[in-house]
This record gives sequence, structure tokens and C-alpha cells, in this order.
Amino acid sequence: MDEPNPFNQLLKYAKENGLACETHLDEKRLLLSPNDPFLNTKYITIKKGNLTFCTFDSYGAKLGSSQTFAGIFCAIRLKPEMELELSRKHWSDNILVFNKRKTDIGIIDSNFTLSASKQWNFQVLLSEKEAHLFMEIEKQIKPLKLIIQHNYISVISELKGQQVIGLETNQWISRKEDVDCFFNLGEKLIENIIRASERFF
Repeated sequence: MDEPNPFNQLLKYAKENGLACETHLDEKRLLLSPNDPFLNTKYITIKKGNLTFCTFDSYGAKLGSSQTFAGIFCAIRLKPEMELELSRKHWSDNILVFNKRKTDIGIIDSNFTLSASKQWNFQVLLSEKEAHLFMEIEKQIKPLKLIIQHNYISVISELKGQQVIGLETNQWISRKEDVDCFFNLGEKLIENIIRASERFF
């Protein structure tokens, strides 16, 4: 029996859930604008409320220009210095990860690596609740990374120039269960952080 086409699975998901989607096959691209027209890219974005799910795969002839990822992303309003990247601890973090920071939240500091170019009070956005949600999502999707960064995902044109919060993995995602996990548990995690961010403005 043939494996289902991963691209068609996502088109079906969007249609069955009444969600707007865009692909590399569309003539009029509203959301995604690849930076390098010479890349061989395939992608699909699915919009749900303020969240955009994007799964993206590119192959470029230039070394280092290939990229594969999937995740959910949306805008967040924060002070410019409030950026971070959070992922589960790995033995290679001591070599490959720069600007490691502590949060003084036990479960996060013992299980995760947090990097940020500047030190700030991470506890205003993160708590044990977010750590548990992250670990719950990771039971189904891994590796997983939480990002808060300015102009992080420029391929989604509506997020260009904005502070972005995202939850992503470094693989193509097409199974319904995985997309549901991003849209359900991932949305809760992102909403918690956005709600906490509103105290600043």
C-alpha cells in the first residue's frame, strides 16, 4: 500500500478544518515570500486565528542554503531585548550553544537550554506550566524549539519586521496528529506567553 502524499495530507487537513492555506504552487502568494528565488522550495502555510502553521523544505545548490522546518508562529509585542531560544538540554550544548542563561526556575534550568543575547527576567514570561506544556508536546514532536525573536521568520511576509514567537521542529510535518498537536498544545503554550507579555504595554 502506498504511503499518503504528505503534501496532500496537509491540503486535506486545511480543507476539512475550514482553514486558509497557501502553497508554493499558488500563483498569488500572500503569506510566504522565499528570500532566494534560486532555491528549490516546497511549503504550505495554514492559518488559524493569529497563528500560522508553516512547514517548509528547500534545497539550494549553495552550501548551507538548504533548510527544513515546521512550526507555528505569530506576532508578539515585547521589548526589543526580550529574545530567547529554548530547547531540551543536549550534551553538545556546551560546545554549540552560546549565551546560555539561567531562569531560576528549577524545572527549566535542569531540563532545558535557554540562550539569549542579553540577560533579562525570563520569569516574567516562563514558568513551570510552560515547561510542562513543552514536554507534553515533545512526547509527539521532537526535537522542539521555542523562539522569541525579532523578524525571525521572514518567509512569512505578514511577520516581517515584527517580534515573533514560534514553536518549531527541524523536519517536515504532515501527519494530522502532529498538526493538531501544534495547533492545540502549542497554541496553549504560545497563548500563555502572549498573555504574560501583555503586562508590559
